[in-house]
Amino acid sequence: MVPDDISLAPSIPPPRREDRRARPRDWLRVGVVALALLAAGTALAVSAPRERDAPAVVAHRRFLAGFGVAGPQAPAGLPDLSALGLRLDSASEAGGGLYGGYRGAGGCRLGLWLGGREAVPTRIPPGWRTALLPHEAGVLWLAAEPGMQPARFAALAAAIGQPEAAPPASPLGEPPCPD
Repeated sequence: MVPDDISLAPSIPPPRREDRRARPRDWLRVGVVALALLAAGTALAVSAPRERDAPAVVAHRRFLAGFGVAGPQAPAGLPDLSALGLRLDSASEAGGGLYGGYRGAGGCRLGLWLGGREAVPTRIPPGWRTALLPHEAGVLWLAAEPGMQPARFAALAAAIGQPEAAPPASPLGEPPCPD
């Protein structure tokens, strides 16, 4: 039964309208989530090996990017290139072989991979200088940083390929990897 007098009906308060405008803390939350997603995506992209690249290429990319540190001694099998002015800066196992990243006092960087012929990289990134040298334990694959001059790389490759010979003078009039 409906009362005839509206004054007897219970009063219903009008609906409350909430302020739905974004507050500074809401924007802070959005920014933190976006930053976390960006950091996670970047870390994944940098640390994940590229499937299409050979393991030696991935190891050399990581070395050029500054990842990986060598232990107090080089792993057995990696050559000592101190006579050429290079010290082992990074070492790892890659593609069934050993990878060593060498750095010269003058800043030049050279990657050396020692392994079987079947695992030699066939796809080389543009701008890289590479060489393949025979070795008693398989083959040596050399990769230089993109900025290394061709004459300097050729001198290093020749010296590494003939370790019994004295380190050659570079055609540039400097040691292969100057101080």
